[in-house]
Amino acid sequence: MKVLQIVPPKFFQELRWQAVYSQGRLQPLTIQGLASRILKERGVVYREDWVLETVAVWEAVEQLLPDLEYFAPIAHYPGFVDEVRWLLHQVDYGELKLDELPSAARPEVEKLHRAYHARLEAYGVLDGPGQLRRALISLQDTPPAFLQGFQQVELVGLPELTPLEGEFIRELTRGRVLRLAQPEPGEGEPSITAALDPAAEIEEIAKAVRRQLEDGLSPRQIGVAFPEPRNYASLLLPIFGKYGIPWNMPGQSLADLPLGRAVSAFLTGEIAGWHKSHLQLLTAPGWGLPFSLTEEERRALRLAPPLEGLPAWVEYLGSFPGWEGALTLVRQVSQGFPAQPLAAHARSLQKLLGHFPPERWQVGDLLAKAELLKSWDALQLILDDLKLAETVVSLERFALLVRSIMQNYGVNPPRTLADRIAVLPISELGAARLKALHVGGLVQGDFPRNSRRHWLTRLKASEDAHAMYKLILSAGEDVFLYYPQTDHEGKLNLPSTVIPRVDEERRASGGDRLPIWRPQPEFTSLADPKVVEEIRARILAEGLSVSQLNRYARCPYHFFCAFVLKLDPLEEESLEPTALDEGRIVHSVLQKFWENHSEGPLPTISQGQGEVEGLLQEHYAELGMPAPPRLLRMLRRFIRYDLGLASQGWRPTFLERRFRGLMIPVVLADGSEYQVELRGVIDRIDLAPDGSYVLYDYKTGSAPTATEVRLGKDVQIAAYLLAAQELLPAAENVGVGYYLTTTAKRVGIFQEDWTEPLLLRRGDNCLAKEDFLAQLGFFQETISSLLGGIFAGKFPAEPSSSQVCSYCPYQGISRREVGIG
Repeated sequence: MKVLQIVPPKFFQELRWQAVYSQGRLQPLTIQGLASRILKERGVVYREDWVLETVAVWEAVEQLLPDLEYFAPIAHYPGFVDEVRWLLHQVDYGELKLDELPSAARPEVEKLHRAYHARLEAYGVLDGPGQLRRALISLQDTPPAFLQGFQQVELVGLPELTPLEGEFIRELTRGRVLRLAQPEPGEGEPSITAALDPAAEIEEIAKAVRRQLEDGLSPRQIGVAFPEPRNYASLLLPIFGKYGIPWNMPGQSLADLPLGRAVSAFLTGEIAGWHKSHLQLLTAPGWGLPFSLTEEERRALRLAPPLEGLPAWVEYLGSFPGWEGALTLVRQVSQGFPAQPLAAHARSLQKLLGHFPPERWQVGDLLAKAELLKSWDALQLILDDLKLAETVVSLERFALLVRSIMQNYGVNPPRTLADRIAVLPISELGAARLKALHVGGLVQGDFPRNSRRHWLTRLKASEDAHAMYKLILSAGEDVFLYYPQTDHEGKLNLPSTVIPRVDEERRASGGDRLPIWRPQPEFTSLADPKVVEEIRARILAEGLSVSQLNRYARCPYHFFCAFVLKLDPLEEESLEPTALDEGRIVHSVLQKFWENHSEGPLPTISQGQGEVEGLLQEHYAELGMPAPPRLLRMLRRFIRYDLGLASQGWRPTFLERRFRGLMIPVVLADGSEYQVELRGVIDRIDLAPDGSYVLYDYKTGSAPTATEVRLGKDVQIAAYLLAAQELLPAAENVGVGYYLTTTAKRVGIFQEDWTEPLLLRRGDNCLAKEDFLAQLGFFQETISSLLGGIFAGKFPAEPSSSQVCSYCPYQGISRREVGIG
């Protein structure tokens, strides 16, 4: 008896390979593949093109954009088109009925639906549900000849069918035997391993898989699954590589490959007006377009001032031959990007890429060359499709469309004849028949997923956790379950509720404290005791400024580069004041203002605003330029709030108060003791009528959080607090904080009894008097401990938060990625 097997796409190749040994009895096909074959036999002419489907949705949205009312507030956001595409497919597959939508949204969805299908028809494209519906009509009319020899239809491991797919299968099985081929769970109990964190979890899986390969199992007999494999991709690549495990590495998004990034950089530069960063991205070695630039020419851009616009860059860099050619080419192409049809935009972009054929790109090896050629072919295919579209759009909308297509276009790694281990989502395990299955990531919130109601339909996706668990047990003869006890940030995970409780759960490693996983840099401390001794001697002789010590608290490696190695970051030339210059100017303006009003009646708000405006304009007049409007607005807002605070009796009395001689004891592990002198400048000390005082340090940019201050991850104002005990020994300190000039917010610690006089909201940073005094002792210990780390030669690249890395000038040598904190 001939059997037609309907199988999931993920397992089609595997089941087709197995069908070879059935002597023609089994014929596996996917639902979509079966529909295509029916249409082919019927002679239906159509085009299957995912890119044009995406373009059709974009064109439908662009066409109806002026008439949208319900969707008007969100229609211009990049993700709106993807939402519309999902919505239209839900309707076409029968999973969503129009009457389930809000009444105000229904007519607009109907119009979008009609416009989308009109564009598909114009392109001769049938999307997935369109092919199924046409094939269903053919089945209802006359069954295709190739189906007449099949007496049985077998559904092998299919996920839940959509209504349209269900109708198609019912018509297909009319007059035939229908069989559901769903494996039953094995009799053995699964193994359960609790790992410390995701990295340890992947390490355990890799070790187990390596042992099974060495014991004789082939890669195709082993599977690895996660609720969402892409969340583990950054760990799988290095760890599986370390153990030499062959696996089906995921394809990369075209947008993340060098060619895609170069195209994005060009479009961004065209839209934003060609700032320095755009040229750096466009010409970056390995990630930008392969312009022929010398190292000297690249250095000229690094040191260039922050100009804007191609004419300015031509004037500044045009004397360099490489830059002259590069900028001339960019200017020629950039003239072809007004509001115009999509086809014209695509031709202009192809014109640019025509100057950079694959042979011009410098690639390191054969695999990189293959990846480049695949990227090139993919991008040319996309642009060729876009040349069929005549909808007129702006460059901004064209760029959004191209980025969206590139982001969703996967470039698969080179194929190989060798067997590989399948790494796949748990939801796709339906047709798996594995000797060994390893399933990780089984924590609450991920398995089953936390479901939310859709923003438009208000429908809530459901996931039957116990059915999914049964699917896992059915997919392998031996099943191994894993879960990480903490996530990559060190937060506690709970095992999924479907994992059975067992008396003895294997733990990957012991220990009372669960460490936070993070990439470890190679350099952590100095090994040469002579160098360490030289650093000690220098600090004992010169002392340290508070800002230098705080640099160590924020990131020891930053301190090492700046203080020990004395590395000067390359600074770009600037035609305008830098952020540092602006900060100094604002400090000077506020210092002068309060020097004028340290005594006597306070000015009115309008008088104060006029005065700070005048002081700011004086500073900028000396530079030969007008004061920036944003700084004028900022100071007007700030002085309004500051005068309100002063009206409560807090008068800024000590301004830019310098101190030195703050001695901090340091005791090292070998018992040796030292005294280190700290020096610094306190921006401002406000006195109350009773003699109490508050310390402030102005911040014109971002500031640490109150929690970071309390925990000693930032010690600048902590050191000021200790210094003030000697500057004003008879007065009571009731608070210390960073004073943000952008928002007038104060970040620090304050005595809770003084929150109302200080116009503060009571929060975690408002402490009882005894806790406030205890915090002083903690600050002393923290600063002493930091100095001990310096004296011991410890300089690991361990920033106190990921934000520290975002403005670090030593990123290139710290071996850290921005965002890993």
